[in-house]
Amino acid sequence: MTAISSRVHTLLLALVLVALVALIAMVATRAAGGPLDPAAPPSSTLPQVEPRSPIPQVGWDGVSPITIGSPGSYFLTRNLTQVPITIAAENVTLDLSGFTLSDTGSVSGISLSAGTKRNIVIRNGTLVGPSSGFAISATGAGRSTFSDLQISGWSIGLLIGIGNSATRINSHDNNEGIRVANVGVDFGGSIADSNLSHNAIGIELEGNNVVVRDSVMDANSSNGVDISGSWNEVKNSRMIGNSIYGAVLHGNRIVFVGNHIDGNVTAPVFDSGAGNIIGPISPATSTNPAANIGFP
Repeated sequence: MTAISSRVHTLLLALVLVALVALIAMVATRAAGGPLDPAAPPSSTLPQVEPRSPIPQVGWDGVSPITIGSPGSYFLTRNLTQVPITIAAENVTLDLSGFTLSDTGSVSGISLSAGTKRNIVIRNGTLVGPSSGFAISATGAGRSTFSDLQISGWSIGLLIGIGNSATRINSHDNNEGIRVANVGVDFGGSIADSNLSHNAIGIELEGNNVVVRDSVMDANSSNGVDISGSWNEVKNSRMIGNSIYGAVLHGNRIVFVGNHIDGNVTAPVFDSGAGNIIGPISPATSTNPAANIGFP
């Protein structure tokens, strides 16, 4: 009887210990995790953090051209065909959201209304043309940015004035991949990290004080880059296999250094300007940092 009593006592003690451990674990879990169902929704959501307006606007009839008439941030919500977009305000960001704007006829895919429009951003989408018109016509833009765009099938892929930046532009199968016109009220400009190949001319650079760097202008049916403006710079870029020249320099005081320029049918560079600085066309073993690298 004493042995049975001792066993019962031991069993009861073990049960008490198990219950105590379970209680401690439950209390610790509640203290660390907090309530699983918060009493109220989060204090802010994405629309409040980054308010943006959809394009097309609510109530759009499905066929009319679209005009952005107020400053703000806008985003495309679908592919659009035969629907041009006009930006008629400053301080506008248009995110194409990965969608495609195609076949707008002889008019531009995206254009700016008359007058200078500063701080325009157009990014992140595809523009497919009808073999005429301009994918983006923005000669009136100032201090504006064009980036992450796929452009093909237009007379001119990206048409801008001086004082703007074009980055990560893939513009092909156009008459001109990018043209920088000699218009604009802002100084300077840049084209960087872009591929302007398989056009007639990769870059038509009429404006002044523009830097082209880290870009590819290959296999164009005329010239890789054609520069009539002055005080421009082309560096760390590639011009291979163009049907006439790798680069044509009609402007003055152009710096052309550190490029890979080879296999262009007529010649690497044609220079008719004044005071241009052109690094020598040297074999790949050259140690001159300004040399434009070719092959014997």
